Amino acid sequence: MSLVVTLSPASRVLAGNPVRLDVSADSETTFQLAVAGTTVYQGSGFGTYFVYLQDLILPYLKPQVLYSDDENLLIPVSGVAKACTVTVTDGTDTRTLSFTAYPGGLSRSVLRALHESNPFTARFLSPTGNIFFSLRGRGQHLFMRETELVPLVFIYPPSGSLSITAAGKSMSLSGIASQLYALNLERVRRTIYDDYGILAPTFDLMLSGQKVITLSITPSFLSHDRYLIRYLSSLGTYDILECTGLMRRSLDESDEMTYSVFDKTVDGYVSERRRKPQRLVLKVSSGLMDEDRLLLFLDMLSSQDVTLLGYRGQDIRVIPSTDGLNVPHNGPDPFAISIDLRAADEDSHLSIDDVTEQLGSGSLHTSQFTSQFI
Repeated sequence: MSLVVTLSPASRVLAGNPVRLDVSADSETTFQLAVAGTTVYQGSGFGTYFVYLQDLILPYLKPQVLYSDDENLLIPVSGVAKACTVTVTDGTDTRTLSFTAYPGGLSRSVLRALHESNPFTARFLSPTGNIFFSLRGRGQHLFMRETELVPLVFIYPPSGSLSITAAGKSMSLSGIASQLYALNLERVRRTIYDDYGILAPTFDLMLSGQKVITLSITPSFLSHDRYLIRYLSSLGTYDILECTGLMRRSLDESDEMTYSVFDKTVDGYVSERRRKPQRLVLKVSSGLMDEDRLLLFLDMLSSQDVTLLGYRGQDIRVIPSTDGLNVPHNGPDPFAISIDLRAADEDSHLSIDDVTEQLGSGSLHTSQFTSQFI
């Protein structure tokens, strides 16, 4: 039997999903996995066997935070996707498979529905559909609140040219085929406003004259309290969610750290204690939402990287949770959920910057808004 090596999926993989290497040979074989030209793992096996590679690749993939204040309509996204190779040899024959790995993953239900289809062909490289690494929207329509505009990451189509149209105006989006870019929707909107005086709410992304997807910017709710939460989504990109409910603050205090000290004056023991660490806990309301928006909040609650933006002038890493989820299923009315944001840091020391007013109010973060929304 000759050496047979296969990789599933082939060509492009999501490191949050199974990446299976299958090897079949008559003798012992060795395999070597390299990420971005650096060998990260070596192993061996005999006969027919398989190995899952995703956990070996994932630590080398670093998602990037992208900002809408970038001047480019298309922002090149470098260093996120990694070129990988697997080399298998039995001492006589050698097989080398090359593929590109991306952070993030799809749900198990989607993977089962795709069966053996490559998710990139079905989802991210589809000529008509949501090609973005985003959970927003359904089918050929994606919605974003005006306060939640973030660059949308996608793979530039292998063939054809992209353009975006709004209010009868069209702009070309030039890029290199199969490379990662982010569509800076806020810059697109500002450019159309500066050039034509039109504040467009809807945009059509076109591929060689054919519509790929419609992107709609929806207004935010009027609210006295407004908070923005940035999180790493299931698909390996950062997204922002706006909470428009009242925030309450509390402290999660550690247990008393006391110990006994002998006091020779009284010939007895007295209690002392070390400074007690405190952890800030913020309880916020999500604001009204529907089923589609609930999916985004559920994704945020599962995220390993969540940051509350602009709280008293600072960005604070937090661990989100909710006291049970009890919402109507497919109900006609919008609903809200309560979320606890526990600061990732606990501290037993305070500084003046933590309490002075120079850091600003923790209620309305206007620094996160573009000028036309202030």
